[in-house]
Amino acid sequence: MSEKIKDILQMPEVPDELKPENIPVLLEAKGKRKKKIRISVTGTIAAAAACTLIAAGLSSVVQGNRKDEASNFTACDIAVQGNGDAADAADAEDMKTESTESDSSVSAESAFVPIGSYEEIYKQIRENEKKQNFVGEFESVNKGIDAVAPDGVVNEEKNDITENFPAETEDETAGETDVYETLSQVEGIAEADIIKASAECVYYVTDGKLRYIPFDKNSGKFGESEVVNINQEAGITSDMNAEAADMYLSGDILVVIGRVHEDYSKSFMYNTFLTGVFIFDVSGKSPEFVRSSFQTGIYSSSRMKDNILYLITNQSTSYGMITDEVKYEEYIPCMGDTPDTMAYLPCESIYVPRDQNSEYFSGAYTNISAIDINDTSKAVSSISVVGWSGEIYCSADNIYIAASDYSSEGTNTVITRFTLENNVIAPACSGTVNGYVLNQFSMDEYNGYFRIAATSYNDESYEPVNNVYVLDMDMNVVGSVTGFAETETVKSVSFNGDTGYVVTYEQTDPLFAIDLSDPFNPYITDEFKITGYSSFLRKWSDNLLFGFGIDADEDAYEVGVKLVMFDVSDSGELKECGYYAVSGENAHGIESPAVYNRKALLFSPEKNIIGFPVNDYSGYYKEPENVYFDDIADYSASENGYQLNPLFTYRIFSYENGQFTEKKVVQSANGGYSGFERGIYIGDYICIFSNHEGVCVDINNLEETDRVIFD
Repeated sequence: MSEKIKDILQMPEVPDELKPENIPVLLEAKGKRKKKIRISVTGTIAAAAACTLIAAGLSSVVQGNRKDEASNFTACDIAVQGNGDAADAADAEDMKTESTESDSSVSAESAFVPIGSYEEIYKQIRENEKKQNFVGEFESVNKGIDAVAPDGVVNEEKNDITENFPAETEDETAGETDVYETLSQVEGIAEADIIKASAECVYYVTDGKLRYIPFDKNSGKFGESEVVNINQEAGITSDMNAEAADMYLSGDILVVIGRVHEDYSKSFMYNTFLTGVFIFDVSGKSPEFVRSSFQTGIYSSSRMKDNILYLITNQSTSYGMITDEVKYEEYIPCMGDTPDTMAYLPCESIYVPRDQNSEYFSGAYTNISAIDINDTSKAVSSISVVGWSGEIYCSADNIYIAASDYSSEGTNTVITRFTLENNVIAPACSGTVNGYVLNQFSMDEYNGYFRIAATSYNDESYEPVNNVYVLDMDMNVVGSVTGFAETETVKSVSFNGDTGYVVTYEQTDPLFAIDLSDPFNPYITDEFKITGYSSFLRKWSDNLLFGFGIDADEDAYEVGVKLVMFDVSDSGELKECGYYAVSGENAHGIESPAVYNRKALLFSPEKNIIGFPVNDYSGYYKEPENVYFDDIADYSASENGYQLNPLFTYRIFSYENGQFTEKKVVQSANGGYSGFERGIYIGDYICIFSNHEGVCVDINNLEETDRVIFD
């Protein structure tokens, strides 16, 4: 850690009488997975169970009244952000126990209330710690955030850019060239991805690096690519490291979301994981860094509507790392313009469940922030909810978090709705359904109702069963279809207007059609069974539903990937109208990243294009001269000289007259080091990328126009 950071973050020595007993890392989250079910709410739950991370917040938090509203936000102004003017260190100390009156602003129906003080969270955490009977030792981390900058000096050295980028309309950004957009769930709500493109350039995140690749839309040729050094551009200190994770492209603004952590080769501090938002101007020949903001914690998810980025992060802190109540950075969400300058989220923006007990004060938070990408110096809104994490669904008006609770008494999912009126995030209400949720596609908002599919367990047989619930906007269940497809689990869901489609799987792939036209009386209209299962469902046209997933035989032996088309013109009678399998002789020999990540699937009914990567490892399972190599590295270096490399390809299909046609197979030239990750189109060309290469194919004649190898 740099000396500058150390100076800013140094806290006074804690008196012995204030130090709690040293304790070990928090036990893993309660509850175990049942049977062999694959739980998909893993990312945030695993992060919380690890209990090694400190608060997530936003560098651009709602600031209340400021002395200088025109100036850009600098976190060093004040560490405790309240509703009044900037205070000095003594004022900040007084504010820590001051009770807020913001509870009156919360509606009676709200499931949450704001905390009265940081001390309230500290006391509840300590009470919960005693209940868990933790014993042991844990070395305290001497790291803190001072109430003000050293000597009370406000740090104004960065982000003095005041110009804003105008938000462009869809017609303006599209221009004359049609460019593929990341496959999103809700119309008008953009989703981040590792690849974005304009008519002139491709931006690609690979190995944590941001690469930009010029492109000639007339010839289908790539220009010379370069890597942007985010650390250097954003002025991140030498003992910190930023790794790009996701991106958005809006007109001439490139928004890069990155994970920032201390350089592991120098030191490892549990509470130094940050999430950074880096804004680049891409109107010129190369990306030009403009500004950034940071928040402590792990990046969970994001969405973007118009020019507002909704950033969601999860944080968790072990009991053993909370050494004293005045070290707020150990258990309170923090934010800042730079990694050197961090501030605390104000009490009125930190919510706790109204009706929950102190077990929820475990140091875990879900943080939701609204950031105007035209001006990251101050947030439109930012809140934190104690003890909440889960799968995210975002509509135009609401964000929903579905948090699954696994216990010996069964699995329930608590759904929390947050309103986004005028881009101000506010908790509204919560409801509970039986079972756990697969992913964001298991949820949907339509005509004033919320629909959700979940897998639960039969009380008597303890076998998995499946349910679809309909809730009103107060998160009350008003209708449901429960207990169908026993012994199977949900593999994919698609809600299309008044109809919901659910794929479950154990040995075959039943597709269920559910009539949701009457929210109070939903019912199953048909069930169609085929082998394998679809992990992704998407509307192809008004009468056709596309499925992509695992190909398997009658004994559920997985042999490859499949494309399937369903005729849903009569929801009471489902029909298969197209099937294609890319399969091999061995189980798991042929795989596709698109089975588990739908963003790896190029899906365009408008252009009649379906593209996806295929990784063929089946050669590794051969046994030359009766010798079996269970280790791929040993197999490649075997003495008999029999060496096989995996075959990495990208397959391009079309669909017409009830059948899929394979139009093109693009083979990797990188010697078997990595497979293709993404495919997009720019005008009349399909561009395909892996970590090591880019390939361009003409849509019209499917001839390769260019291939480049990255450094």
